[in-house]
Amino acid sequence: MPGEDVLIADQYNSRIRVISGSVPTATTGAAGTATTESDTVGGSVNPQGRPIGYRFEYGTTTTYGASQPTPDQSVGSDHSEHSESQALTSLTPGTTYHYRIVADHDEAGATISVPGNDATFTTVAAPNTGGSPESKNPTTTIPAMTTPTTTATTPTTPPNVVGPTVVPQPSPALACTTAQVALINVVQQGSHVEITGAARLVLAGKRVDIKFLATHKTVATATIGANGTFSASAVLPPSKIRESNLARYEAIVGSLHSLNLKLDRRMYMVSATRSGTHILLSGYVTGSFKAGAVVKILLRVTCSKEKVIAKVKLTGSGKFSATVPAPTGAASQIAVYRGTTTVLKDGHPETTFTLPTPPSG
Repeated sequence: MPGEDVLIADQYNSRIRVISGSVPTATTGAAGTATTESDTVGGSVNPQGRPIGYRFEYGTTTTYGASQPTPDQSVGSDHSEHSESQALTSLTPGTTYHYRIVADHDEAGATISVPGNDATFTTVAAPNTGGSPESKNPTTTIPAMTTPTTTATTPTTPPNVVGPTVVPQPSPALACTTAQVALINVVQQGSHVEITGAARLVLAGKRVDIKFLATHKTVATATIGANGTFSASAVLPPSKIRESNLARYEAIVGSLHSLNLKLDRRMYMVSATRSGTHILLSGYVTGSFKAGAVVKILLRVTCSKEKVIAKVKLTGSGKFSATVPAPTGAASQIAVYRGTTTVLKDGHPETTFTLPTPPSG
């Protein structure tokens, strides 16, 4: 039958050889809305009946040079198209990156890679904080005075408005708290732990030390961006403490300390990426769960109230995704998202939540 394997008896070598009727496929998808240091890339894979894994490769050329495997999730061996995504962080501002999704499968004891097509995205250029008002807005000129007999001169004090002014907004993660610095998410990505956080805008440019509480050592550093956010990557801790209560992280800026976040949780929100007028949300659950279980997406609408804005179902691998309208106006200043579903603990249903996650991009 088309698409099925053919078995051939090799009597001279006492083997059964397989000639594949179909191989896994990989299709690179679109990227999200890039920031200065991050973006979310997408793609899909089809196992075509073979057990496969996948990863995203990325870099500044088509040799890529970096890869980010997803968090220990098996795609399976069905004949369905699986949509996947991956958040990329610690990127260079104003840089074009190439990326692709790659499906891996085993063939006679060797790993065979099936790459998707090449695609690109470009990170946002870092804001220009120096120079004159004219150099920041090179296409904008100061209009001449209207009196024809008067020669226009450049004033020693720049006018109040020369072209559009972009004012960075504080992260919604801090909108309903008095905290000066906070961790937003701590999540395993392959062999690393990706850490994101936010701080007050007055701390922009300051260094952040990420401390691992089990060892009381700094395991990563970051710099607070102009919009108050920061991200860092740390090596995954040893497996013997990875799921313990000691595997917690804390952000420190001078004498300021965030609350600590635990690495091992039952439910994760991996990304909440702005794309035009919508927010693209994705995450997964760990441990015991039921495929098809309902995941409710919650949006904070006031500092003391959340509302359900979407309901989606868990896939067989425990993943979920949703696309929701982006909040506008004052609502966008406090918007954070949480997912909630029911998992099994000792055979009994238990409600679990993701961490509150503000939109990026």
